[in-house]
Amino acid sequence: RNNFNKFLSLHATQEVEVKWNVGYDTIGNDFFLEDAEAKRNVVEYNLGLGTKAIVLPPGANPPVGDEDKEPAAFWFMSADNKIANNRAAGSTHYGFWYSPTANDSFAVDGANSYFKDNVAHSNGHHGIYQDKVFSNSASPRAQPWYPAVWNAIAGLYDGPYQMQDCTAYKNRRNGVWVRSYGRVVLDGLKVADNR
Repeated sequence: RNNFNKFLSLHATQEVEVKWNVGYDTIGNDFFLEDAEAKRNVVEYNLGLGTKAIVLPPGANPPVGDEDKEPAAFWFMSADNKIANNRAAGSTHYGFWYSPTANDSFAVDGANSYFKDNVAHSNGHHGIYQDKVFSNSASPRAQPWYPAVWNAIAGLYDGPYQMQDCTAYKNRRNGVWVRSYGRVVLDGLKVADNR
């Protein structure tokens, strides 16, 4: 409680289990998987509650990122994580914010990388938000026709990212906002009573 910048931050960190935690009354993001190298982590059965945007006095230049000015209870860059059965409620901005990089290869296999059974409600902006990736030749997401392929070296399926069986309700903007050029599958979502 009363966290003045982030509840939990994983930076360039892999294979960590984050389970059964409560981040409450946090300024900035609650559960923050800070960069694209924060992957192959398990984030399950956590609650992010009352996440607040940082309010800066005029002219201030603190060492925070733009994501702290529009925080999420759960913020992550890599699709290569297990994010399931979490709850995000009462954030000033977003419940879950997936902010992929332009070069994210979507090397996920579904069994070991997923976003499912998460609930976002009563957040100030979007319940579940996938940020836009701008078009460039290195981004398969900017090319929906890009074929799904097997990565023979890593043994991973480079297929579309899936959001499965999630619930979003009473968010003050959209329940789910997917702002991408494709390669995302929304499966079994339950969305109701959002503005």
